[in-house]
Amino acid sequence: MAQPSRPPAAPTAAFYAQLRSEACRIRSCVSASRAFLADHGAPAHAAHRAELVLAEVLNNIAEHAYCADAPGWIGLALRLQPGGVEVCVCDRGIAMPQKRPPEAALPDPAGLPEGGFGWFLIHELSQELVYRHEGGLNRLTFRLPLR
Repeated sequence: MAQPSRPPAAPTAAFYAQLRSEACRIRSCVSASRAFLADHGAPAHAAHRAELVLAEVLNNIAEHAYCADAPGWIGLALRLQPGGVEVCVCDRGIAMPQKRPPEAALPDPAGLPEGGFGWFLIHELSQELVYRHEGGLNRLTFRLPLR
């Protein structure tokens, strides 16, 4: 007896961007990615979470992998999956120290002149965070839950 055929899997929606590591380009890309998520049914809180994490990641690349005097290119890919968004961010800037992301520990606010909470937020709001530096390419992948 023949097995009933399964319907084809629903195509996943994807968002791709290539941008310079400049503040105005980052803001525009983060806004476009948030709009993409909202247009594809992501709950408002999940779109806000994605906006925060993407802004932190992209701004970290601009500030630390490249520098203001020599911006470089960043590639961003978002793919909607059941229950989450798979994210891949690539750049050819300087590798992270020890070739791994900073720890997720909450920094002491008294010891920081400003900022310093970015990696804590990235770790807290994402899942399956993986960083690789190979062949001069930095690749950060993670998953953002939609629930």
